[in-house]
Order: sequence, then C-alpha cells, then structure tokens
Amino acid sequence: LAGCALMIRYPIKVLLVEDNPDQVLLTERAFKRQNGDMQVIAVKDGQACVDRLARERFSAVIVDYRLPEMDGTDVIRKIRQTGAQLPVIMVTGQGDEQVAVMAMKSGASDYIVKTQGYFKQLPAVIEKAIQTSELQLKLKDSEEKYRRLAENANDLIFTLDASGAFNFLTLRVNQLLGYSAEELVGRN
Repeated sequence: LAGCALMIRYPIKVLLVEDNPDQVLLTERAFKRQNGDMQVIAVKDGQACVDRLARERFSAVIVDYRLPEMDGTDVIRKIRQTGAQLPVIMVTGQGDEQVAVMAMKSGASDYIVKTQGYFKQLPAVIEKAIQTSELQLKLKDSEEKYRRLAENANDLIFTLDASGAFNFLTLRVNQLLGYSAEELVGRN
C-alpha cells in the first residue's frame, strides 16, 4: 500500500463516555476549537455507550476509566465483543501503568492521562487513531484479497517464513504434490 493516501471522512463523530458534565463540556469545547469538523456526542455510562453504538455509526470512542456500574476497561471489552472496528481511546485521571496496561489489553487504541490541558491533545489523538484504524482495515482487506486470489489460482503458490517453513499454500499443492496444506504448513 505504498503511496496509499488515507483520507479521514469528515465530519468525525466521536462518542464520549463520561459521567462528569464539566469534563464533557471541556471536551466539547476543545474539539470545537481544534477542529470544527469533529462532533462529540456524550453518554454517561458504558451500557449507554454500547446501546448507542448499536444504533449509530461513530468514527471513534473516548472512554473515561472511572464510570458508574462498570469501569472503562469493561466498556472497551463490551465494545470489542460487538465486533466494532473503531478506535477507542481511554482517558483517566488515575495515571498509573497498571490501568494503561489493562486498557490496552482490553482493546484500547490509545491511553491518555487527564493532566492539565489534555483536552488540547484529544483531537489530534483521535485523528491519528482513526488514520491508524483505517490503515489497518485497508491492510487487512488487501491481505484477504491476496489470499482469495492466491487460493483460487490454478498455479502452485506458496510462501515461506524467515526460517524456510511453509506458511501459506494454495489448494493446487494437494493436486500437484499430493500433500495437503495442513500437512506442510509450519514444516521446512
């Protein structure tokens, strides 16, 4: 995908999961100031987030760590369980390493500590996360297209890993060599 330009579709619609009305207001103001093409829609808890994602399409989600009923990592897990392929950024006033690791393991795209002025970072972090997510989706799509093309080719096509072991073989391998792909994958 060299030379592939990624274009973010505007307006960017961000779902903010935050129970503190002051934080919501400050986030909305920061987004308006930094990028007028970003729309922030706020919900107060994790279940409202999951429900809203089921009804509407969003570009990204910002999740506070401390929420009523479930914490931000639980919300991220629920989002990922729905199969949603969008960036999720966790924000928290509790900036310890353990929370950051839990957030990333839950499926967060990024993690930001609520320090003074962190609102100014959010729009740029959201744009970067959206670009990264779009690139990952394009790469996955390209890989799937390559795999389908290779699998349906009438030729013997295979790839080897760095150690020389087979890691991909077409169905034609069985017809020409008498071995199934399962018998050869992982072997030199």
